[in-house]
Amino acid sequence: MIMRPYYFLYILLSICIVSCSKVSNIEEEEYISQSLIGEPGAVFAQIVQQNINNNNFKDFVLNNAALRFDGDYNFLVVPTLSSKTKAGNDVLAVPSELMNDIAKEDPLLQIFVLHPENWTENNLPLVVYLPLDFDDQTTEYIDAYTPDGNIISVKVRDTFESQAVVVVSHNERTVAVSTDLRETKSHTMDANPIYETDYYTYYLQEDLSSSSLNDESDVPQTKATAVAEKTIAGLLGGDYPSCGRMNLYPTKDYITRVRPTSKSAWSDIEPAIMGDPELYFYFELGSILGGKGQIKKEKKYIGKGYKNRNNIHWLDLAEAGIDTELFRWSLVDNGTNIRYEWWEDDGGALIDHTTSVSIEIPNALGELISPEPVEVNVKIGKKDDYAGSVYAYYIDENNHIYNTSYVMFEIEYRKQYFHMKFNSFVKHIVSIIMSMTLLSCTKGYNTESYLGDYTFSTVGEIIANEIIYNEDIGSEVVSPHKASFIVSPISGNMKIFKMKDDSLNELHIKVDYNNNTSVVINALVDATNNIELMSYSRNIVLLDKTGERIVYNGPVTIDGTGGIVDGILTLKLKITSVFSTNEIKYGFCSSGIVTVADKLR
Repeated sequence: MIMRPYYFLYILLSICIVSCSKVSNIEEEEYISQSLIGEPGAVFAQIVQQNINNNNFKDFVLNNAALRFDGDYNFLVVPTLSSKTKAGNDVLAVPSELMNDIAKEDPLLQIFVLHPENWTENNLPLVVYLPLDFDDQTTEYIDAYTPDGNIISVKVRDTFESQAVVVVSHNERTVAVSTDLRETKSHTMDANPIYETDYYTYYLQEDLSSSSLNDESDVPQTKATAVAEKTIAGLLGGDYPSCGRMNLYPTKDYITRVRPTSKSAWSDIEPAIMGDPELYFYFELGSILGGKGQIKKEKKYIGKGYKNRNNIHWLDLAEAGIDTELFRWSLVDNGTNIRYEWWEDDGGALIDHTTSVSIEIPNALGELISPEPVEVNVKIGKKDDYAGSVYAYYIDENNHIYNTSYVMFEIEYRKQYFHMKFNSFVKHIVSIIMSMTLLSCTKGYNTESYLGDYTFSTVGEIIANEIIYNEDIGSEVVSPHKASFIVSPISGNMKIFKMKDDSLNELHIKVDYNNNTSVVINALVDATNNIELMSYSRNIVLLDKTGERIVYNGPVTIDGTGGIVDGILTLKLKITSVFSTNEIKYGFCSSGIVTVADKLR
């Protein structure tokens, strides 16, 4: 970094301060080079130390930290000391050049106060600066300014229980997205920024934490799927037929409470001078897709609210406004166990972390298949601290408390209801009302017109958006780049039928492809005699836009809509899952796949 003019001013000032004070455990020259040269935050920390006995400064710091904008006792320097908020500059008198450098180069610089209750006139706080490359796992001691300007060496993992500490550090709960990214990427989705500058837009980490899985909450749970689940549970025997999840089927899992296991565990994953831990976890579950077993993963961020280290409380996620929904656990599709892998977010460049997961999945005979452990790759920060992992099991009781040795958390499963797949509850209600109105003038759903045997052909093409990993927010985003693919034509036979216990508008489609594969699709007919295909999985072959080269041959998730006229069934299909070609991930497809089926007379 190039030395700015004001750096020299503060270096000279510091030399004067150091020459008149005692420096403990560190040489004067080392102090100057470590504290002042290289990072704007270090210069800012020097200014903080020089104002530590100023009562106006004390009130300013404590009042802003008490707002807990991100759940911890801290505040961001740039928003708080900006020209829009002049009160801070009136107290601290930060040079405009320094503020501009912080705004451009260190946007997440913050002031955190440890043990503010100990900050009194007779017990002024220490001031500590944690540099950008600070790593609590590799650093045992750090320099601290005393109220009279001396420098002492303190343990990173000291609890400082009788001492207030003002820590100039870098916020781990907030994301600063550069203006360039903000203008060109759609990663922000529906997240609302908390602050904007000419250089960055600020978001809370928890608002940007999104699922890496497709949302499976709207996958219809029909009587047929219920029968399949109960059949497998019966074949497995033991506790499966009578366990809570099976008796309440269909259920969805929610995480309800989280806490560090103990004071020592808390300190292991996050030293006191770094504030509350910023916890997140991956849950990793089996998935049967296109007959192939794999591991799905999803990240959840839980970053605030554990009271204090001497009085650790459970964090109630619903009360804290944190998304608690996990997934709907299918014994048939996901298996008998899943794994929760916990981490504490300390930032740094994102790196790959590979681990192995062992999942048991039942086959059609009710036998548990235990394949070799599957390697799972997740993205973590370079400085993140491992907080343990634990397996959860399908037969676990409701509100089970899990313990990783560092973190305790509670999982609750709640009853769901059989439903049709619609985009929203409102749309569902409107559809019901419309259907009831139409039914009053008709004899009911005309499923009979669909029943019978067919021959079919499927052709078409899709246009898909590239999905990329954005390191600034730590999640996948949709790129504006698109690619087109041709669906390799396929044909075969199908049979549309009803089962004895089906609803009036419920149908099933058995599809036999000419490549000796088959699939059974659940479908619903509405009051206007249109048909909706429920999501299903099958292998598909995609060709490049020339139609000459195979670029993907594997499983995808599909749904669709259509209708029948004079024995000709036309279905418009849509791919709803992601797929990868040459290590490039695609999704969010606009689809032109069409199936035309001719009913056998």
